[in-house]
Amino acid sequence: RIDAHMHIVPGTLVGKTVGATKYEAFGRCVFDGKVLFQSMPDYIENSTFSAETLLRVMDNAGVERGIIMQGSNDLVIPDTAAAVREHPDRFWGAMRLDPLASDLADRVLRYHEMGLTVIKCLTHTPLFRHKRS
Repeated sequence: RIDAHMHIVPGTLVGKTVGATKYEAFGRCVFDGKVLFQSMPDYIENSTFSAETLLRVMDNAGVERGIIMQGSNDLVIPDTAAAVREHPDRFWGAMRLDPLASDLADRVLRYHEMGLTVIKCLTHTPLFRHKRS
């Protein structure tokens, strides 16, 4: 069994702010002062979900390998690369790329050198946005 969409959340993410998004305890992502979403259950105060925790969950569920995806920023990339290096038989790492970025080739090479081999395309350009009715 392979899980094609997994996440890890390092403890170093709590308290960080990227743009208007702040990562708080209990897995809360706050945007402009309002809870945008909750990334984990309320009882996980330290908001950490490590690669080691993910391995335990995978073992309990019978999952052999998984792809660690990146969120909406690059803060987790070093932790994803470390997990892939430490457990190459269990994890693949995804790089989050904007296919229209001017530095696309450089980013692909840099992330590949870190051990990330799966591509996740994500863009904020109008070309890829869907209109909501």
